[in-house]
This record gives sequence, C-alpha cells and structure tokens, in this order.
Amino acid sequence: MDNSGIYIHVPFCIRKCLYCGFFSVPLNNELMSKYCSALKKELQFRADSAQGYTFTSLYLGGGTPSLLPFKELTNIINLCMNLYHFDNQAEITIEANPSSLSDMKIQQLAELPINRISLGIQSCDDNILKAIGRPHCTHDSYHIYEQLRKTGFKNISIDAIFALPGQTMNQWKDSLQKILSLRPEHISLYCFTYDPGSEMYHRYKKGELPEPDELKESEMYKIAIETVRNGGYIHYEISNFALQGLESRHNMIYWKNKPYWGFGPSAFSFVDGYRFSAPASIMEYIKKCDANIDELYHDREKLEEERSLHETAALNMRLLKEGIYIPELENRYPGLSPYQILRDALGILLEEEMIQKIDNQRFCLTDKGILFADYVSSQLI
Repeated sequence: MDNSGIYIHVPFCIRKCLYCGFFSVPLNNELMSKYCSALKKELQFRADSAQGYTFTSLYLGGGTPSLLPFKELTNIINLCMNLYHFDNQAEITIEANPSSLSDMKIQQLAELPINRISLGIQSCDDNILKAIGRPHCTHDSYHIYEQLRKTGFKNISIDAIFALPGQTMNQWKDSLQKILSLRPEHISLYCFTYDPGSEMYHRYKKGELPEPDELKESEMYKIAIETVRNGGYIHYEISNFALQGLESRHNMIYWKNKPYWGFGPSAFSFVDGYRFSAPASIMEYIKKCDANIDELYHDREKLEEERSLHETAALNMRLLKEGIYIPELENRYPGLSPYQILRDALGILLEEEMIQKIDNQRFCLTDKGILFADYVSSQLI
C-alpha cells in the first residue's frame, strides 16, 4: 500500500494567538489528562484497520503539542510506534513554540524518537510578535534554537508569517535574514490571512484592522523567494524551502494526496478513498472516545475517482519541481484518462503562462504561476 502519515492534533495552548484560527483550547491539566486517555483509545481503536500500511511520518501538531507532560508524550509516541508499522527512517515531528520549551523540556524531547522540530518563530521583530499575541520574544527564539542544536537536534524547521497588518518590508527582510543566519534545515513562509476563527478576523470585521493588501503580499512573497533561494535553499513547494534532501516528508504526503490518518479533535483523515474528521470539540471528542467511539467520525465522504484525480492534480501542482506528471496519474487512476480529463484546464493555464510543459509529460508552475498558485489550483479542481 501507499506510504502514509499519522497526524495527532494536540489542541492545548497557553493562550490563543490573535491570528490563529486552528482548533485549540486553553491549557487545563485535568482536561489534558482526559484528552490523553481518549487519544490512546482512538489510537487503539483504529490500529487493526491500519494493517498493511507503512507509515513514513508521525506529526504532532496543534495547538502546542510540546505542552504535553513528558510522561504523556512518551506514552503516546510509544503507543503509536507499537500499534502502527513505521518505516525505519520515519520522520517524527513535533511542533513547538519558543515559549513552550525550556532547557529541561528540550532534554526530555531528545530522549524520545523525535527527529524533527517545527519551531513557530513567526517573526524576528518583537513589535510584530506582540501585535499578533505571540507569548515569546526574539531572544527566546534564538535561545531555544541554540539549545535544540546543543542537545543534538539536526532537523529543525522554522515557520514565519508575512504581510501581517502593520508589518513593513524592512521588518520582513530583517526577519528573513535573521532566520537564514540560524541555518535551519527547513523554512515555511506563510502569507497572513484573516482566518474566520481568529481574534484578528473579528477585529478586521469591526473595521479595526486594514484590508488585505495584495500588492504588499506579492512583493513580500517575491522578496522571500529571492532571499531564501539565494541563501542556498530549494524552493520545493509554494510556501516551503529546504536544504537538499530535507523536505518535509509528512507534508509531501498531503501534496501527493496519499493516505493520512488524523487523530484527536478536529483532525482529518484520508484513508482508502474516504475523507472524514473527528469533532472540533474536545468535550465531544472525549465523550465519544469513552462511550461511542464507533460514532466518532463524521462527514465521512467517499471521493469519486474523477474528483480525486482533480484534487491530486491541484495538490501536485504545488510541488514546484515535480508538478503534474501524467504517467504517475495514469498509474494511480488506471480506469481514467487523466490527460484527457485535465487537457482543457492545462491548455488554458499554458496559454496564460501560469504553467510550463516539461518533457511532454510533466506540467509545472512558471514563476508567474507561483504567484497565482491558488488560481491555478482552482482551474484544476
């Protein structure tokens, strides 16, 4: 079977950042204990159906999974490794904020099979960090990064956000240079959007924050691409850059539209052609895991082959070097004619110079297309 990934959603945060729309809840030790118990039940419940799958990645996201007590984190990871078949070279990632890590916590993480840290720095400007409600400062980011290196972590990814309200081009350039000076193995750069679930979205709707500035977004993105590429990184996906061979294996599963297994409240799964999710309510999640785990998943949807093809094509196009490779789609969808189905959309995108044809079988984004990636995806869907 296809290589697969496991995602575990740990919804707890010290406090919710103003820009964040992901499902999260305030840190509560009693609730966290109940959540961990429910999560273990879900992991055990689905283990039999995972027979035959090989997992190449385990990703603990959130929320702030590094807030989990060491004993609980150890038990969860060990349970995963015992119940599910992982590749010997599996990538095991945990998300962390600088404020959620201490020297002791880093030492504890080093005792686990975690081999990749995703560090949410977001900005190297203290005024920006304060404005978006981040509970750390730039000094914290530098210190934690240095401690991770000293402790032996050799695969660190850094997240940053651009086009934030009030953020200047000079602030963005300065953050990029500071991130590059750390030389992480992986860099993810995301354009700010007003997420409907966030505090900043509500302020925006009340007229307290400015309208999105598409020109500013485009200019900051172009500066980021140029700066990070010149820093020796491969721009392998719209928002992601990596040193050679250190692309995110977990996220590659999403962009290849391969099977992924989500655990925890609000987590999505795509398994055996079905897409489904757990409730985005921690109390409902705990209750169903305890009493009616058969009813845990809702919105269960079987993707028709042709729809799956369109989604796979749109996701594949985000991979800048690989793009859409027709023979690969033909192998995956033997009952369809992928090129015939996609031909009209590909033709329009070629005419618009959004994509280019390589070796007659592969279609990739042009530099222009990279700037309009969402539009390209919409044409392929």
